[in-house]
Amino acid sequence: MPILPPATPGPIVIASDETLHLDFPGSDIVLRSYDSHDFRVPKLYIVICSPVLQELIQSVSNTSGVPDGEEKELLPVVELPESKATLHSLLTFIFPISPVLPSTPEKIMELLAVAQKYQMDSVMTHIRGAISRLDPPFLRPETALHVYFLAQQHELRQEAVQATRVTLRLSMTIEDLGDKLEFPGITGAYLHELWKYHQQVRTDL
Repeated sequence: MPILPPATPGPIVIASDETLHLDFPGSDIVLRSYDSHDFRVPKLYIVICSPVLQELIQSVSNTSGVPDGEEKELLPVVELPESKATLHSLLTFIFPISPVLPSTPEKIMELLAVAQKYQMDSVMTHIRGAISRLDPPFLRPETALHVYFLAQQHELRQEAVQATRVTLRLSMTIEDLGDKLEFPGITGAYLHELWKYHQQVRTDL
């Protein structure tokens, strides 16, 4: 019977700088972050959620790995390009435990982008549900521009569209935008696309 994330969402936890630790019984695979943090997990959860990681796991040799901590058998290791903080947060949305969101908009959008990269559709739904329950709201007029540009950078179409709609409450003149555009990642192409959307909406009114 498939093992999936819990249908009833648990309380949302915002990630802190505390030690990132997960301990799952029956672990048979190691996911290693780029900063050399090992997460020992049951691979069944992972392969159900992600066809991309399923292929990576299948390609890993069972003859090389790290001890499982109990019987000292070698567990296969899948090395991933994400940080330990990002992987930790991602795993909390895969396993039936309280989900942990990163503490900044940049890291939250990065988490969504990683789930999208690994084709974790159900996990993305789970993450978006947690985001929607944040208080104050994650997406609001004062954050809309920032979220829009982050979404464009990470090719998160749904978030880009949602943020674009919220920016309709803002004036798009340079004078009014002022320091609202002072953050990394902004490009003229993204700004022009946003301006065209505003113009189209006003034309259709």
